[in-house]
Amino acid sequence: MSLNSITANTKSGIFLYNGPSALLTATLSRNTIKNNTEHGINAKSLGGDLTVDAGGGSQSSVGLNTISGQDNGVHNNVYVSGEAAAVTAKYNWWSNATLTSGAAAQDYYAVSSGTITATNPNS
Repeated sequence: MSLNSITANTKSGIFLYNGPSALLTATLSRNTIKNNTEHGINAKSLGGDLTVDAGGGSQSSVGLNTISGQDNGVHNNVYVSGEAAAVTAKYNWWSNATLTSGAAAQDYYAVSSGTITATNPNS
């Protein structure tokens, strides 16, 4: 999925949901995902493999997404839940040139289980 403007939704901008025994792969590049009421990208797996490449991952996405401005008081730009869920989100703009891992990054992405690999091209 590329070249989309996904903004100002009352739920998550992109919600990817995978059941217990399914395989789901998504590739995202050059999208604007911002100002949504819930998470920008919400990846949830109930046991089946869920792989999201929003830049620098196994599906060769170039990234270049703008992922910013979600309701960061409660929600995140990228949220992953489920041990079988993995999001790679490199080479994107997060509205912060000093995106890091750990506590400072929690404003931008969160993991309840599963994995996220993220970088900012400006850092």
